[in-house]
Amino acid sequence: MLRSLTLFQLWTYLRVACIRALHALVILSLTLPNLAGSVQSIHAVTEKQPVADNLTGIPRSPGDEKDDRGERVQLDEVKTARPWYLTTAAQLAEGPDNPSVLFIENVKLYGSKAEVPDGEHLVPFGRARILKEGTDVTLVAISGTVPESLAAAEELLAEGISTEVIDPRTLNPLDTRTIAQSLRKTGRLVITHDAYRTCGVAAEISQRMMEEAFDYLNAPIVRVTGLDVPVPSGPLHFSVVPDRRKIIAAVQNLSTH
Repeated sequence: MLRSLTLFQLWTYLRVACIRALHALVILSLTLPNLAGSVQSIHAVTEKQPVADNLTGIPRSPGDEKDDRGERVQLDEVKTARPWYLTTAAQLAEGPDNPSVLFIENVKLYGSKAEVPDGEHLVPFGRARILKEGTDVTLVAISGTVPESLAAAEELLAEGISTEVIDPRTLNPLDTRTIAQSLRKTGRLVITHDAYRTCGVAAEISQRMMEEAFDYLNAPIVRVTGLDVPVPSGPLHFSVVPDRRKIIAAVQNLSTH
């Protein structure tokens, strides 16, 4: 009797926990657009005085059934940063006359370590960084997919495929010029991020490249993103988000065109 009662209580606790988690997901889905709008409103009503805010981008990581909608935020007057490297996050800043800034952090990068230089070392917004130069394929990696993309580029180089890895660093403004210049050199483009495929920033980058460098494309643009499904926990997690293996496969397949 005691054992049955304990199991029943355990089941009750689990059911309540699941309901609370579901409520949290609903609140999260409603909060992100409102937060983005709030930052933009503050920026407007304060006569465009700078406003800095941090937004945690859920990493679509194992054990977390929430999704990363940070890469789907579209803002006009609020600058949006999506840094992956500690030094970059510390350096992304501008003067007081510039618009407000929304930093979208990726939780799965919280354990990253890096040396931050002393003094003031600022990086202008809207300027991407070429992390690794290449000549065969351009690989645009956003936030949490950057480490996997760099590792994939090293393995691809051993196979004779030279991959140029670009970190946009900011989404608004987006440095389309750097990406387009790389695409004109390589003729092939792969874009990867953790967020959903549909309406993700990869779709926006793809369209801009179609407008600016269509004549230089030797193959269709490829997106390696999270699937448009709820993210499961456990071993199934790795089947719905980008990883090194998926990125390598996409680049290899593109290189045959």
